[in-house]
Amino acid sequence: MDIRKLLQSGAVYTPWPVVIDGVICNGQKMAFSTICLKKCGSSPACVHQESKELENVCAYGLSFFRLSLGARAVTIFGVRGPANVVTHAGSLKQELKGRTVTPEEVRNWRDQFTSLLDSIEQEFLQRQSEMLDPLHDPLRLANQILTIANRFVQKEFGDTPVDFDNASPDVKSLVKAAELLSDSFDLLTIFFNPAAATFGRKSYMPLHGLLHKLVRILRIQDASDAEPVRVFLDGESHRSILVHESFKLIPLALISNAIKYSLFGSVRVRITERASSAEVSVESFGPPIDPDEIELIFQKRKRGRWAEDLTTSGTGVGLYLSRIVAEAHGLQIKVTSFRQADRVVNGIPIALNRFSFDIPVSY
Repeated sequence: MDIRKLLQSGAVYTPWPVVIDGVICNGQKMAFSTICLKKCGSSPACVHQESKELENVCAYGLSFFRLSLGARAVTIFGVRGPANVVTHAGSLKQELKGRTVTPEEVRNWRDQFTSLLDSIEQEFLQRQSEMLDPLHDPLRLANQILTIANRFVQKEFGDTPVDFDNASPDVKSLVKAAELLSDSFDLLTIFFNPAAATFGRKSYMPLHGLLHKLVRILRIQDASDAEPVRVFLDGESHRSILVHESFKLIPLALISNAIKYSLFGSVRVRITERASSAEVSVESFGPPIDPDEIELIFQKRKRGRWAEDLTTSGTGVGLYLSRIVAEAHGLQIKVTSFRQADRVVNGIPIALNRFSFDIPVSY
């Protein structure tokens, strides 16, 4: 829910002037103070002033109230509260007439607004649940296809461990399609409901085994792939990680993203063990990611400016979902992009792009 748009729309009764994330909204009961406009213009200084919860007094003799709506900091400004007991004279005294606000009024407004936001959120979650209900049977069918695909592998190779790369192209393609189809439903669930990233109890899984499985599946090329992208796994780890089932979507999204935007036909996944953690990194040569785009590319339906110049189709959802799952596990995805001098493909400069994260490991 974008609180700024909700306030700007006028759908929520906002008696006094407020500012949220630099966006100013006029009050429906009380307009901007002329002193605020004269002294601060379009950027009220009180927004950046250190202050306590609720009422404070600015340097120009007007009160402002600081409060929170959800995760947003909101400032009600250009008013007079009970803590503003200075005897004013002249134009300031005249300006403060009719601008009295009490902490009780502010609290009531905040509580009513919070209640409205909670109601909207509950309605939204209910609609999400209704949207996901019809996917129950397709998800069950996807899991059945995956089970049948694994039976084919077992039939071809028996119960002993096998080198999956030696399987027939049809079997490999079937397993890839089945596993990615099943994982895509998990991604869809988290897309509609980010809280789903923490569904289920955490369990231990081998880090190297997970990455090896993803690499062997994602290196299988579709018949439509004009230029195959090779995927390599470097490093080993004999330790396990304690994670939710959704964790696998982080490396899945990062490797898939690297394959999609690779301009030199290879992606390298690397495990680097440390004393109590392991770093997982995904490297590829592709369009540069400028410093001001590092946060942007993790937003829903956003891509970097150089990636936009590629004909590669991209919805801008994979990295968005990878960050949701990473944050659910207390992890941070780091991004670096180093331009390669004099290397250009179809007018697009080349950079070595690296996505990485550290995760605690145990024996």
